[in-house]
Amino acid sequence: MFRKRILVLLSSLMVLMLLGVFENLSVAGSTSELPQQAQPVKFDEFGDVRWNDLKARLDNFTIELQTRSDVKAYVIFYASGKCSRPGEAANLAHNAESYLTNARGLPGSRIKAINGGFRETRFWELWILPSGAVVPTATPSVPRKRARISNKCPALPRNTM
Repeated sequence: MFRKRILVLLSSLMVLMLLGVFENLSVAGSTSELPQQAQPVKFDEFGDVRWNDLKARLDNFTIELQTRSDVKAYVIFYASGKCSRPGEAANLAHNAESYLTNARGLPGSRIKAINGGFRETRFWELWILPSGAVVPTATPSVPRKRARISNKCPALPRNTM
């Protein structure tokens, strides 16, 4: 009788193993799988856009952030390496941060603006960071020494934040 119960128990365990019920369990002290660190999620990326398009993208970003109070937002802006005004990347990144806090009411403690440096053309990245996630790294494609920075570069559209 005892043997029958053991055999039934073992066969049940075998069926559960075949179904994959135990694949996420690990033996205490096992180092085969370490906990994964949360990763940042790129919410949106886009090139040079008009003011209304930029506001629409930032508004969509705001909606996502409002539904997830446990995350932080990172805005990375890259100035054009072909021709940009002094401080353009830092200014526009900061302006986007100001728009999200002042016009859309997000707490400033949840938003970080980053000067991404230079790319071939102006470029935006909007990131969402879950708690414990690593901060996204800017990925400029044009070295600062090759970028053309001048007050003679075309001005940004008047209503760009």
